[in-house]
Amino acid sequence: MEKYEAYVKEKKEAEKTYDNAFSVGTAAGLVEANARDSNRFTVSVNIKPQSKATFYLTHEELLARKNGQYEIVINLHPGQPVKDLGVQTTEIC
Repeated sequence: MEKYEAYVKEKKEAEKTYDNAFSVGTAAGLVEANARDSNRFTVSVNIKPQSKATFYLTHEELLARKNGQYEIVINLHPGQPVKDLGVQTTEIC
């Protein structure tokens, strides 16, 4: 398995890099945060059909405790049927 580390770039530069990779058929990914809701991310990816990709997005968020419990809601909308999709959360103390 190959692992690629991503870098934070200015929005226009990141979009240009993604579009260039997409246009030549190179696997690429673009993660964008919603300007109005910093807890909402959009991930755009370009991979070859029948290939496997694993994405790790690290996000830290301070959760409020209610009645002794913490709650986090994660909404996933892949835009098309996905054979195997999962989410794993980790508690950091």
